Amino acid sequence: MFLKYISIPELNFSNSWKNGSNKIKSLNSFEKSMTIFWLLGPFVYLIERDPADFWLTSIGLIFLIRCIKQRNWEWTSQIWFKSALALWLIGLFSAITSQDPSFTFQQGFVWIRFPLYAAAAQVWLARDRDVRIVMLISMLIGMLIMSGILVAETIIEPKPRLMWPYGDLVPGSYLAKVSLPLFCVLIAIAASKKSKAAVFSGIIGLVSLGVSPLTGERTNFLIRACGGVLSSIVWKPKLIWLFLESLVFFKNRSSCFDIFLE
Repeated sequence: MFLKYISIPELNFSNSWKNGSNKIKSLNSFEKSMTIFWLLGPFVYLIERDPADFWLTSIGLIFLIRCIKQRNWEWTSQIWFKSALALWLIGLFSAITSQDPSFTFQQGFVWIRFPLYAAAAQVWLARDRDVRIVMLISMLIGMLIMSGILVAETIIEPKPRLMWPYGDLVPGSYLAKVSLPLFCVLIAIAASKKSKAAVFSGIIGLVSLGVSPLTGERTNFLIRACGGVLSSIVWKPKLIWLFLESLVFFKNRSSCFDIFLE
């Protein structure tokens, strides 16, 4: 299986796929359905933003109902959730005092679904390491599909800003946000190992990064580029990578800043 070519001792995609699949099969019907639904997220995001919003919101609401039923609120004591809740309340107050309180309050109110989703993944759906790695594999497949779609659009219908498969100018957001965790993992493996896994991971990561500029979305390209740089120096950093990346940055720092200023 292809997964063995990007597996390393610390992160064995192939074994985790098998172990994670077996663990999911052993769950009860509800837990199994919700875990599979969660793992389908990267593919739901390939369809359109409305189904993606439904997917994320559904997970958050079902998690909230589950907590009410089980009377489990320990996760709310975490500092990150308290901070997110405070930010949400401040945003709602700001919305009420804005020039268009009805619209801004509505937009601000639904933002709470993001912290709820994060909590659901943390304490419920993604508690098991193998299941988390299965999600990374879903992200990998989604990233490869999106990269193929964008390359096909470049060949068939080239334009300054790509829009397949959504019909609007945001496909780069999928690569920059949905597949970012997997992309960072691939770059970390490529930068820290001298093995076939490092070569294959580096090729996949760099090919997908090379697709990002084709979309015409410079900010999303920078998100991935900066994320890749950080990944290469945070996990088992090598001196040669620190030197080369510092050299490239200082040599091209004016060009990087120009991108933000334009």
